[in-house]
Amino acid sequence: MPLAIEAKNLARTFPGASRPALDAVTLRVEEGERILLTGPSGSGKSTLLNLIGGLDRADSGLLHVNGVNFSKLGEAALAQIRGREVGVVVQHHFLPTGLTAEEAVAAPLLWIGNLSPGEALREAREHLSLLGLTKEEHRRPVQNLSGGQRQRVAFARAVAPGPTILLADEPTAQLDNATAQLLLDQIFDWSAGPGRTLILASHHHLDAWRDGRTISMRDGRLVTA
Repeated sequence: MPLAIEAKNLARTFPGASRPALDAVTLRVEEGERILLTGPSGSGKSTLLNLIGGLDRADSGLLHVNGVNFSKLGEAALAQIRGREVGVVVQHHFLPTGLTAEEAVAAPLLWIGNLSPGEALREAREHLSLLGLTKEEHRRPVQNLSGGQRQRVAFARAVAPGPTILLADEPTAQLDNATAQLLLDQIFDWSAGPGRTLILASHHHLDAWRDGRTISMRDGRLVTA
């Protein structure tokens, strides 16, 4: 299988830190794989996902995502790939306040998918409906939605542009058990599509983890790969 992600000796140290957040991480993920990334807080999970998602840059090392060398991309090119090739869902969702749920999902479709406003809103509504949000909830400002609803909006926003890679960083950490399971089911359903690659980070092993590889991190290094 072709590689979706290839990292070689990735290193990242934040200013003022006593040790690297990532220390010579090497990782190969095949297209279509499901990876569960585990480890305690501060182990480097989020830093690694931020590099793969184009949200941060490594201090050294090489990173190829879908065959593209992220190390050599400018910010504009990286921003385009960030939405089109890679979708990101995090535990705090970071939805733009002041927008309705459907507007929040439609926004990346306007500049990534080059859709008209009407087309983007129609597609956004389709995604939200598949995730169980009602028409009334589509039009509700995101800050007025429940935590579970906001996470589903964030998931729809991440996958609507059609990425082949989804990075989910502790997406259920702030949710109750029932809502967390619902979101996990939706993430797994998405990853069942052809050529789709999933990396899901969690503090804990998940009882619901299906048909995938588990990788552990500690102190900025991969413990198992």
